[in-house]
Amino acid sequence: MTAKRETKYIDVLLQDWADARWNTTEFIKGLGDEGLNAKLPRPGLDTFCKHFQEMIDAEEAYTKAIKRGRVVFDDMGGNDDYPGDEGAESLLSRMKKADTALQKAARSALDGTEVDWPGLGPKTVHSLIVNLVSHEMFHVGQLVAFCYATGVRLPEALVGSWFLSPQDDSLGS
Repeated sequence: MTAKRETKYIDVLLQDWADARWNTTEFIKGLGDEGLNAKLPRPGLDTFCKHFQEMIDAEEAYTKAIKRGRVVFDDMGGNDDYPGDEGAESLLSRMKKADTALQKAARSALDGTEVDWPGLGPKTVHSLIVNLVSHEMFHVGQLVAFCYATGVRLPEALVGSWFLSPQDDSLGS
């Protein structure tokens, strides 16, 4: 495979990542500082902020895996370890920094580099990005469901882009 062709695939996958991340940033913008602390019916990651902190940690772990050739999640906190004490601007800034680092790492690994995922075997950088997109969207789906369950107002950008059903105003927000 030529470098030009491989670059095209990486660029397509990184755009998919950017599209997935857009959902997350719109959530943060829509919630604002106060909404980030809304309690969610889940142990551990029981606020929106804690979900976003974990999502940043996951992206950083994937970026490190691309750089070192091995997936290690030891640097990530457990579900009960996230403090949830961060504002919207800080989260958005950290996400932007993490996105830049991921792009740089992915684009510098164009030689067909494989990354060892203990228990799963070797994975391509392409596969890691697909997995990271899946992880991001898994959280976004949970957060959408939590909004419906708790009455937290969904960001309008997400309602429109996903054609989501109107929320029941009787739940309050």
